[in-house]
Amino acid sequence: MKLAFAIAVFCAFHSGYAKDIEVFLAPNAFRVIQLGCPSVPFHVVLMNTSNEDIKVWDDMYFWGYYNLSFEMRSSSGNEIIEIKKKERGWDKNLPLCDTVPPKEVKVFAVFLCEETWEGIPSHEWFTANDKNPFEIRAIYKSQSDTLPMNSDSGRVWKGTIESNWTKTYVKKTGVNQSAHTTPAIAPR
Repeated sequence: MKLAFAIAVFCAFHSGYAKDIEVFLAPNAFRVIQLGCPSVPFHVVLMNTSNEDIKVWDDMYFWGYYNLSFEMRSSSGNEIIEIKKKERGWDKNLPLCDTVPPKEVKVFAVFLCEETWEGIPSHEWFTANDKNPFEIRAIYKSQSDTLPMNSDSGRVWKGTIESNWTKTYVKKTGVNQSAHTTPAIAPR
């Protein structure tokens, strides 16, 4: 997928140097997010807007695994559903972080599979809202900024940032929902 289709309006707030990092969704050309397994990924982008390196926790390990979540709301805006990673055990775990250079990005390829994520709306939720675009936003929240053990790596970004709501269609894997593959209304 190309980042050229990314939504370019951002919202960042509270704690630390949150104003120096932004998050946005980079959906595919048709503004479709596929749920279930196997699925086609969509991308979430963290952008370092500062003039200095910013460290974020590696999402392969405990410290960063739960940092990314989503909210999905119906087109009427009356119902909001939280989607977050399921709890899991850790056989191996390291406090690793990724460095995002100034004006660069870290891209997350997201597969919204029920094996990994909880809160994914049911088929009934989508059919009750048939033929309407839905809205989704990414939330990146890092609560710990201190690296464990003695480390020369410095501090890791701490705070909460949210993308703007992005209008999109949602397609559930294995479910015939051809109405949800039509391009959505352009973002506000």
